[in-house]
Amino acid sequence: MQTLLQESIRDRKRKLLADASSIALTVDDKSPFRLVRFKAANLAGEVASGIMCLIKPSKMLEDDPELWDADKSQLAADSIAAGIRELCTRFGQRSHDDSLFHRICNAVKSFSADGAAYAQKVGRLIKKFCVNVVVVWRDAAHCIRLAAQNPLDNMPAYSEAWQALFGAKGPLPMLQHSSEWRAKLATLSKKLLQDGLLGGVLKTPLRHFGWAQQRWESSAVPHRRFCFLVLPIALLLAMVAADSRSEACVRSRCHETLRALRPGLLVTIGLCADYMAEIMSFLRHFEKDIDVALLPRLIAQFNSRLQKLFLDCGILEDIDDSDDIDEGVALAVRNGMSSPPVQVGSKVYHVWPKGSASADTEIKDAVQTIQVAVTLFQERIDAELPESDLRMSLDIFDLAEHWLDIRSRSSSQKNSVVRKTIMWFRLMKFNGQDCACGVQEFEDAASSSSRHDLVDNRQIWAEVCACDGWRRLKVLVAFYLSIDAGTCELERNLGRLKHLSDTHSSESVLDLQRSLEIILDGPAGEDLFVRKVPSNETSIDLSGKLLPMLSQSQPMLLLNDASRELCASWVAYFGRRFHVYKTRSDKGILRGHQAGSEAHLISAQQKLRDAIVAGKTTDKQLLSRPRSTFATTLSSRSLENHRLYNEDVANYRKRTADIKAKNKESSAAARNGLDPFPAGPQRPGKIFQRSTLQCSLGAGKLVAVDICEVAVAPLHRTKVLRPRATWSGRTLLDSVKNCAVAVVDHLSDVNYTQCSMKLKVVLAVVALGRGFMARERWETSETERALKSRCVFCQASLTAKSLTIVMRKTFEEKHASLARFIRLLVDLPGGKWKIISETDEMPRTAFRLDNVADVSRLVLEVQVMDDSSINAGFLQAR
Repeated sequence: MQTLLQESIRDRKRKLLADASSIALTVDDKSPFRLVRFKAANLAGEVASGIMCLIKPSKMLEDDPELWDADKSQLAADSIAAGIRELCTRFGQRSHDDSLFHRICNAVKSFSADGAAYAQKVGRLIKKFCVNVVVVWRDAAHCIRLAAQNPLDNMPAYSEAWQALFGAKGPLPMLQHSSEWRAKLATLSKKLLQDGLLGGVLKTPLRHFGWAQQRWESSAVPHRRFCFLVLPIALLLAMVAADSRSEACVRSRCHETLRALRPGLLVTIGLCADYMAEIMSFLRHFEKDIDVALLPRLIAQFNSRLQKLFLDCGILEDIDDSDDIDEGVALAVRNGMSSPPVQVGSKVYHVWPKGSASADTEIKDAVQTIQVAVTLFQERIDAELPESDLRMSLDIFDLAEHWLDIRSRSSSQKNSVVRKTIMWFRLMKFNGQDCACGVQEFEDAASSSSRHDLVDNRQIWAEVCACDGWRRLKVLVAFYLSIDAGTCELERNLGRLKHLSDTHSSESVLDLQRSLEIILDGPAGEDLFVRKVPSNETSIDLSGKLLPMLSQSQPMLLLNDASRELCASWVAYFGRRFHVYKTRSDKGILRGHQAGSEAHLISAQQKLRDAIVAGKTTDKQLLSRPRSTFATTLSSRSLENHRLYNEDVANYRKRTADIKAKNKESSAAARNGLDPFPAGPQRPGKIFQRSTLQCSLGAGKLVAVDICEVAVAPLHRTKVLRPRATWSGRTLLDSVKNCAVAVVDHLSDVNYTQCSMKLKVVLAVVALGRGFMARERWETSETERALKSRCVFCQASLTAKSLTIVMRKTFEEKHASLARFIRLLVDLPGGKWKIISETDEMPRTAFRLDNVADVSRLVLEVQVMDDSSINAGFLQAR
């Protein structure tokens, strides 16, 4: 049933992809899998998305060790092409639909992956198959995460705070991995809540920080929870430090952390909690199918928001009607100020000492730390996605920004939009006259489109595609509608795949792909397959057999077209045995956030920051001085002269400048009609490098396959492999791949052998470009050099010569093992041979296989001798 469901889903996908004018591919890896998604749009403005293929990259390396030397990005591009071919292969067929494969590849115009250099290079190399790729996206969410976190890591104040709390000696790892510590923290939190001593309005105890080192969100959640739990954490550390039963090293670490709990640390963590909350809120735009036309506007709004909150220090202000809900920094500061002195033995720790000059210095360093980090973040975002970038120029589709009140805009603004539009029409491969007509169509459509209550630009542009006319414009709009610039959806799909992999009994990639495809792209509910008929339904015409059931108040399910199609497929493939299994489960109850819960506080803090940005604030001098004394604006020069400027910051800014220059170069190439994303050089390995005369598994060893009647002895450091009858076709093919020469009784055996095992080896040697040697010459070679000089080598006809093989059904039935081996040869990467069935349209040059003798003729047909061989041409004798 899984197979039929998957095939039904794939049939729908094939129709969508065949009809698509533009397709975007998104790729992401999660060991050991690679997942590829598509988003397709046709000229009618209809958009669809789903899984293109699931790949296990290590499988290719296991099947062919020589691929270890191939460029990693090229291997990934080849695997994606193989995945598309697999999608184009219908259930029960051995070969893929070549015309559908080329239609899909030609429609691919956009590629997106994460920020890894090899992943970006895949988008450039995939142009070998998808020749119309226009733009290669780096996942914006990925670069925003790095741009936000890396500057903080370069700041001394933040690094010290992180090590004190979240490092190897901090309390966070202990809380994460010790159930005893978590229980103590929960007990303290509950007791403080009952006594009304826990700061803020948190009404539910938190048991841990929700921290995992490998997750980026771990930079956001622990900061926020620390602001809630300043006093419980201080008390917990004091309890452990005072407990003589605890290990000395643990008590020492607790004392170190208590000494580190100072105003500077609290302000640093509080500001970082608010900063990370803002970053996470901004990242939410990229989690699902963002409208790329909005990118410039969203980035500008976010930069303005960061300026008001952190550079102007608006985050230190408060709102009169905030219902005692504070931002992260205000919570940390007020909880620290309200914390009593903590005494451990003879030592007393003050979390927030009053009237301390050193505390003022720490606070100033903390505020400046976040200001420098925000400035560096803004510089990196401007470098990754500058206004002049090719991808940012898609803002021409933003109706509210560029086309609303177009008559009132200046000529320079209109010219900028027109230049961008012309550039995109050229990238769609329209000539000069069509470009001019396309620009006019674009202006007419944009000016006449309804923009009342604008929700999504893509919805309005899809309506434009549904209209008659706009022949050129529809191609560009379909490209815009198909763009998928992020990989967040892929990451969630890979998480679902990981769960399937952990719980599924089978390790087969096909089983996992089938399950994942049905879950993500299959029917969302039973109503897509059946219709429930209530007992009082009288509007439909039912057969006489069903009417008595209605009279007995028994509801029924009526099949629709989709379920009938599945039933017909089941009968066609598996006969009339049909069973329905249904797993029932209760649906969840939707509820809002409970007052006093952490989720409720997060939502309230977001509203507070929105109010601060809107200017509804009052400066209550949270840090005992006016907010304006902390406000600053850091220019490029002032940043270089800042006292927090260090070598790490300098290296970060240098990398930012390199990214900006690279993106500027790509944009200039697009404007000049050049390829904005060239592939660049490949980086092959050197493990399997070899000359024509030597292929070795070990250093200096000549490897040979022995197919003589009597086994030959290895000579002069050679390694001899002798095939066995129990070997599979795959094992035999791998043996020929790893050899340099095949030893035969007589060279004439190459052309006239009828033995299935020998015939497989001979065909593989000729196809892969290995050599032959007669037994007599092998045994009379006195030196290794003489041994190598007596080989007769073939050129690799599999990759050098195109060939269409017609495999008759009778041949496959009588010689199944030989037929499977030939298919293994044809399926090797880079090969120019293909197999068609006898029912397909056959070219005049096709080679027919009816019996074993035809395979011998096939060897004669395809062999091409290496001119450098001593006996070149010998095998051509009939």
